[in-house]
Amino acid sequence: NIYLGETFQAYVSACNNGGEQLARLEVRAEIQTGTKRLPLLDAQTPNSLLASFGARQCVDYVVSHELKEAGVHIMICSATYLEASGQEKKVRQYFKFQVQKPLSVTTN
Repeated sequence: NIYLGETFQAYVSACNNGGEQLARLEVRAEIQTGTKRLPLLDAQTPNSLLASFGARQCVDYVVSHELKEAGVHIMICSATYLEASGQEKKVRQYFKFQVQKPLSVTTN
């Protein structure tokens, strides 16, 4: 469980499991809440944009965000790259989680 006021942390890893070198890899991560989208990893992050990405190479990041809203959150991770043929590809993964209130007080 994760609660309002805590810091969400995630390990993001992009790996080229293929046998070809890729070009122009851009890795992004963001949190989507009920009211907004917040970048966790973007072009301003060191090493999030790589000119070349070799076969069997991995790049790793740790992202964090203070949780200020209760409810459903979705972490969206994406990677955009060019194949050796020059064709652009995009891969996305979604990770959904519930942020709960740490304490609930009711009166009768």
